[in-house]
Amino acid sequence: MHYLINLLICLFLLASPASIAASLALEIDADSSDCGTDLNNCTLNGNVVVRQGDARITADKLFSRSENEWELDGNITIEKTGMQIEAQTATILLAQRQLRSFALVGAPVNFQYLIDEEGRARGRANEIEFDLVTRKIVLSGDAQILEQGNELNGELIEYDIDAERLKANNEGKGDGRVRLIFEPPGENRDPQAEDVQDQAQEQQPQSDQQP
Repeated sequence: MHYLINLLICLFLLASPASIAASLALEIDADSSDCGTDLNNCTLNGNVVVRQGDARITADKLFSRSENEWELDGNITIEKTGMQIEAQTATILLAQRQLRSFALVGAPVNFQYLIDEEGRARGRANEIEFDLVTRKIVLSGDAQILEQGNELNGELIEYDIDAERLKANNEGKGDGRVRLIFEPPGENRDPQAEDVQDQAQEQQPQSDQQP
């Protein structure tokens, strides 16, 4: 379970301003732009790339309604050392130029995190929300987290970082029950069972994968 929780914390840190040095320049590139003298009603189109430190965001389009509300659209990829998130749309809210919340929507949103040389943790949800004020992460809509054989599934997965509380439910889907799978320690694992699980994951319907 602690690996699954660590993955959620890493996702939170990826969206956190504390994970990027404030002294580093913010660079934004695009094929074209239509902006005024400030960030109000500014549109950037085509191969949008946002960089700061080792963090990198790419999208088809970036639109700022104001200095405190940004929207990203189309083929969004967020990368930071060891972590990658893919989504279709994103909404970023700021307060006094500090990130306040970050919402990602996809079909689904896919994410993965490099644990070590032996493997990655990965997951998905139709929507992921980060609230940097309440320090909560919410995965909603067919949410799933996988890590070295461990698995957590639910229609809603919520983690409160400060309270260290993980909540999940599966209301309105299937039998309404949350599913958790925990593999035994490495020396007790059944290699044959792992092969069967890997084959099942590889044969998942294309509809479950990112377009």
